[in-house]
Amino acid sequence: MARAIGMDMTKGPLLKKILKFSVPLIFTYWLQLAFNFADVMVLGALVDDYAVGAVGSTGSLSALITGLFIGISLGVNILISKYLGEGNQEKIRRITGLSILISIIFGFFLMVIGLLFSRTFLTWMGSPDELIDMATLYLKIIFIGMPIKLLYNFSASILRASGETVKPMIYLSIGGVLNIGLNIFSILVLGMTVEGVAIATVSSELVSAILCIITLAKNNGAVKLCKQYIRFYKREFFEILGQGVPSGIQSSLFSLANVFIQASVNSFGPVVVSGNSYASQIEGFIYHAMYAFAVATTSFVSSNYGARNLGNIRKSIYYSLILGFIVGFTMSMLFYFLREKLIGLFSNDPLVISAACKRMEYICRFYFFCVIMDVFSHGLKGLGKSTLSMVISLTGSCILRIVWINVMLRFYNVIDVVYVVYVISWIITALAHLTALTITYKKVKKRFSKDNTLSAVEEKQVA
Repeated sequence: MARAIGMDMTKGPLLKKILKFSVPLIFTYWLQLAFNFADVMVLGALVDDYAVGAVGSTGSLSALITGLFIGISLGVNILISKYLGEGNQEKIRRITGLSILISIIFGFFLMVIGLLFSRTFLTWMGSPDELIDMATLYLKIIFIGMPIKLLYNFSASILRASGETVKPMIYLSIGGVLNIGLNIFSILVLGMTVEGVAIATVSSELVSAILCIITLAKNNGAVKLCKQYIRFYKREFFEILGQGVPSGIQSSLFSLANVFIQASVNSFGPVVVSGNSYASQIEGFIYHAMYAFAVATTSFVSSNYGARNLGNIRKSIYYSLILGFIVGFTMSMLFYFLREKLIGLFSNDPLVISAACKRMEYICRFYFFCVIMDVFSHGLKGLGKSTLSMVISLTGSCILRIVWINVMLRFYNVIDVVYVVYVISWIITALAHLTALTITYKKVKKRFSKDNTLSAVEEKQVA
């Protein structure tokens, strides 16, 4: 008989539970990056660096277009965590079923957008002539698989909202192994290049998505996927949009700023584009290790907000911040000192290696500031302030980056100007999120105290 999955995030030792939640999530993200690296390594070893640059140059654009819809899955996470804290099983079942439905609908919408406009978007970004044909082909195939991608993201988000992070990690591992095998087969046996890598990626996501759906269907807990609940619920739909759209817009805003940055990187030629691609993928291991604690912040804060456990809200933010900072600082320094050796694993071109190291000199030394920004931002989301978090991110990480790029490159046309804006935006946005979180927490504390006082008076009157 199937058992209930997940953990109770409102009781017990929170530090231990945050670690238990975050560590599998870190490995999930790392595995995902490792399998993406397998794409890069296979292309670099069996094709050339231009193929690597073609795939890498699509990352920020793909994230921009899909960010809104994948961000909505965070809204699902926030609501399910909150209702788990409240013990509202009917709401959880409705949101679970609705989430699966809208993930497929949104996925088909993105598929159409990608098929029609991939080359146009890449042209607007100034993708180099040497890369644009391969980049367009790769991007179109990725968008064909968008319904599958969103189905996996939404179903995995549901599992994580309940505290279950191990199973998504296992399912991603299974899909990833398949991805590597298909990469090699498609290039060596079928003679494909970037299109083979794209097909392998979509196939692996399909396997992972199916396994997540099976787990939700067999689960006997609150997040069980029931056939009768896979339908449209107007109230729950707008609840999901209310929390998810601001998170999605925030994700897209980061990606929008990165698209401008990628366009600026493209102006420095294919060598810098390829070096930037290698470096950004290596740095992804740092970012996602830190980001796992930000995701934990959302789930734990939301659950304890629903349970009205003020002390655990504060502890969830504090523990996640400390753990994320330690991991981020340690990895940032390690990768900074090993940058040349790490890049040398993937390219033998000294110009590409030099270009990649230039980026890592700026990013890795200060990357730990990013976790401060993310934890505070996700703490706000856990308290139901997704829109406020979005506005802060719009100002500090999107507008600031775009203005900086457009102004500073006119005076200093060097790649250093592009990379330093990351650090500046992390620090400014983190401070703004901290201020907003402090004010919001005080308001929540005051409201909880007032509600408890009223409840006590009502109980006394009844007695």
